[in-house]
Amino acid sequence: MAVKRLLAVVVAVALITGAVVIRRFIDDGGELSLGGASSTIYCDSALADACRSVFDAADLKVEAPGVTLDRFLDDTDDGPVVWIAADLWFDILASEQQRVRASAEVTSTSGPIVHSPLVILGDVCAPAAWSCFLDLDRSTDAGLDALDTSAGVAAYTQIAAVKLGTQTFATNDFDLAFNEWRRNLDANTTFSPARVPVLDIYLTRRGTYDLIATTQAQANQLGRSAELPTDAGPELEVGAVALNGARLPGALDDLASALVADGWTDGAAPDAERPSGGAMQALRS
Repeated sequence: MAVKRLLAVVVAVALITGAVVIRRFIDDGGELSLGGASSTIYCDSALADACRSVFDAADLKVEAPGVTLDRFLDDTDDGPVVWIAADLWFDILASEQQRVRASAEVTSTSGPIVHSPLVILGDVCAPAAWSCFLDLDRSTDAGLDALDTSAGVAAYTQIAAVKLGTQTFATNDFDLAFNEWRRNLDANTTFSPARVPVLDIYLTRRGTYDLIATTQAQANQLGRSAELPTDAGPELEVGAVALNGARLPGALDDLASALVADGWTDGAAPDAERPSGGAMQALRS
């Protein structure tokens, strides 16, 4: 009888312990954190629906990645965090960390999760090309996503690369002629609010834009046909980084599946050159 009681107690303890561990795993959005506090997950606003569906029980913050970048570059202790975003932001973070001596430390980096090319909508020029943005004047209403967003930075960077004739430009390529052209581009381009994709404005407020750049994933999700530029262009490749001792969540495969359902393509984007994180940050500012 005593042995049976002892076995019953052991089984009960095991069940309770297992339940606590599983609950912690769920609460962390798939991150098993036996050593202390769970991580906050910051998610690129372009991935909002998928992140909310996969990490619904986690400490999740969905915001424009430019806002998240600023968080990691200030002097506060963010604790263990995971950042899910287009990987161009990780290049900018690394560059800016060296410049401002920010304390956020990358613990680990995921492989590519999904990707999507940037595309062009509008009939300003045919065939569609990034060069359509080079000589804008007040007769053309062009739209780009905000420079705190992944699509906005990627498109703006590609337009600058076409202007400069190289994908690997640096800040010392920004001479007086380039800066004058950039002021003209900004004067003739409307940047959408960070919370409102430029494609949404294009579709709901007809006549607002003659020309926009957006992601193929966003166009797919809204059932719109768009053109890949003839002069190619950037691919947004989504990844994740863990900072300040955090571990990557165990549900990234689930996130990939949710994003594919939202119009993204699984896996890595084709290899392509791009400018340094410092050059992209200089364009933003």
